[in-house]
Amino acid sequence: MNLDKLRIFHHAGMAKSFTNCGLNLSPSAISRHISDLEYWLKVKLFVRHPKGMTLTPEGEKLLETCHTVFKELEGIKSAISLDNEKPEGLIKMTTPSGWIGTIIIRLIKTFLEENPAIRLSIKSFDEVPDFSRSEADIALLPFVPDDVEVVGEKLLTLNLALFASPEYLLQHGTPKTVEDLKDHQLISHGDHERPMLNINWHMGLGLPEGKQHEPYLTVNNLYYAAEAGHGIATLAQENILLRKNRLVPVLPEIKGPSVDAYCVYPKRLEKSKRIQTFLHYIKQEAHEHKWL
Repeated sequence: MNLDKLRIFHHAGMAKSFTNCGLNLSPSAISRHISDLEYWLKVKLFVRHPKGMTLTPEGEKLLETCHTVFKELEGIKSAISLDNEKPEGLIKMTTPSGWIGTIIIRLIKTFLEENPAIRLSIKSFDEVPDFSRSEADIALLPFVPDDVEVVGEKLLTLNLALFASPEYLLQHGTPKTVEDLKDHQLISHGDHERPMLNINWHMGLGLPEGKQHEPYLTVNNLYYAAEAGHGIATLAQENILLRKNRLVPVLPEIKGPSVDAYCVYPKRLEKSKRIQTFLHYIKQEAHEHKWL
């Protein structure tokens, strides 16, 4: 069986179209390749109708098989090329929005100086990137996705607590109990789903179960909002920016939840020299607490 014809079928089957399937071929050329494949297999793969086309049951089975075959081929290709790879090239990384300014920018300077052949592209992204579509090579996440095709390596545990600027507390007073929070401006992290599940834990303090304070401000970078005097925010006690002493603890006896930080990357890059070089560096930094 001709592998090129299978690839053409794979693209056309995914798109359910001969005209908008991302191939640099005319619809008539694609049709000829599909006809050849149908002749070889002795089955019909597509049903054409006025509104477009659909796959036959045999076509659906072949499409599923193509998914498996091409995924395995890509894995073999990656394994062969990664064996000889040098720690060089581009690393595409995603990280929660608040981590770029507080952690990553301070972390990468030494790494890039020590690895001049590596380049980094960092994007703020509070969800799981689609590794299968190469949206990222590595992601910093507060959990490991339920996906057998990815690897998650724990970096460290962050412990959340409440902080505010001295200027804010001077103007609005310092809360003595969690019940006092109802009279204060609380800063909430932006809406999201699982990736930062516990980040808004403080919005229910001092209220009956299931109730939430109305946020005074909703923003993704809580530190800078608190530093600007907008109100009380929850931050990791290990946050390196707290060393500036521009924020002070609020209700320090109240301990928030902990958030684990992981490096997550696709299994196909498990032997990548550039990925493993970066992982070794970031885990070493996390272990030694140089960047907290």
